[in-house]
Amino acid sequence: MHIILSCFAYESITFNLMPTVKIILDKRRAKKDGSFPLVIRIRHDNNYFDISTCYSLKSNQFNEDKQSIIGNKSGTLEIQKMRDTYTGKLTQLMSQKEIIRISDIKAFFCKKKDTEYTFESFWKEEVQKMIDSGRAGNARVYLFTYERLAQLIDFKRPIREISYADILKAVHELLKSGVSNNTVGVYMRTIRAVCNKAINLDLAVQAWYPFHKITIKKDKTVPRVASLQEMQRFFALKINSADPLFRSYCIGKLIFLLRGINLRDLLMLTSSNIISDRIVYKRSKTNKLYSIKILPQVKEILNSLNIGGKTLLGVLDSDYDSIKSDISSVDRYVQVRKVINAHLKRISSLLEGETQLTTYVFRYSWANIAKQLGFSKDMISEALGHEYGNTVTGIYLECFDLEELDRMNEKICYEVKKEG
Repeated sequence: MHIILSCFAYESITFNLMPTVKIILDKRRAKKDGSFPLVIRIRHDNNYFDISTCYSLKSNQFNEDKQSIIGNKSGTLEIQKMRDTYTGKLTQLMSQKEIIRISDIKAFFCKKKDTEYTFESFWKEEVQKMIDSGRAGNARVYLFTYERLAQLIDFKRPIREISYADILKAVHELLKSGVSNNTVGVYMRTIRAVCNKAINLDLAVQAWYPFHKITIKKDKTVPRVASLQEMQRFFALKINSADPLFRSYCIGKLIFLLRGINLRDLLMLTSSNIISDRIVYKRSKTNKLYSIKILPQVKEILNSLNIGGKTLLGVLDSDYDSIKSDISSVDRYVQVRKVINAHLKRISSLLEGETQLTTYVFRYSWANIAKQLGFSKDMISEALGHEYGNTVTGIYLECFDLEELDRMNEKICYEVKKEG
């Protein structure tokens, strides 16, 4: 592990007492958004220095007593692992010397490497950290971006040698080859994050930052939505359970009936997510808790698809335990999603509608139909798990009663089951 030292140390002779290692918010350095750097503070006698975790949190996002990031299990595991690593190394150092100074501890963690970091080794180390902390989905994006950009930039060089000109040339070559602005934007935001991490870890100085004069462009895209009439025709469609399209057809229905549930979250539901007459789960992307009433048609679909597997739909049973920590499992999920969308495309042709159906279309269509039926943006945002507007509005939204959201979903689902 490579360390950032934001050091505020005072030199003095210390005695043979065990240094303390604690995760804290450094409230001396507030950022513009009101957050503070989250650091690992190593204290010996009355002296200390800080090691950055590369997290910045607001006061209500960190539990100092439990040493945990509120609502972020993977982040908590990551910082606690860092803390335990430093504690173990300090124990090793203390066993070697009877008396140590704070400067001895600082030097122990600041030892220079025999060879300078290359951008490649640093990037791949960050990918591995994501995998280790249960973020295989993010790791896949970072790895894919690295492999694509490595065709255009020589990353086998020291970090400080990657330049503004390298980034600019890569953008030019990508656009020239027909890559869209939005895809280029994904690549650029990813490498920019790696650059920022390198600076935060003191592996590069701020003056090196190659994105000072680079603007990451993003084309506006209008989400495709199916009309109420198209959804009515979709729900009225009769597909035999033996048809290869049947499971994908049912998955499309479930996404809509469960308030636009994300496909991955749907495929990862198990019997433990069914509590009484509700489906209760945490969205993998945001860790937000959802509770959705099980409508009769949802129960009917789940019964028709249940094959006694680990998950309710039996699609990702073999990858259930590894999808957060194994990129190959994420790859298989992406392939499953492609197959489902291919099936939905064929179903679209059967309906002869204007909208090509995908798993995302069902989520956006649910929201669009809710709006057409007169429901407020606040309620729709809450149902989808979004914060609508500013922080104050976000707090207000928590006051919506589940029964209100249930009635809204029942009304929307009732409308699409009418004859088109």
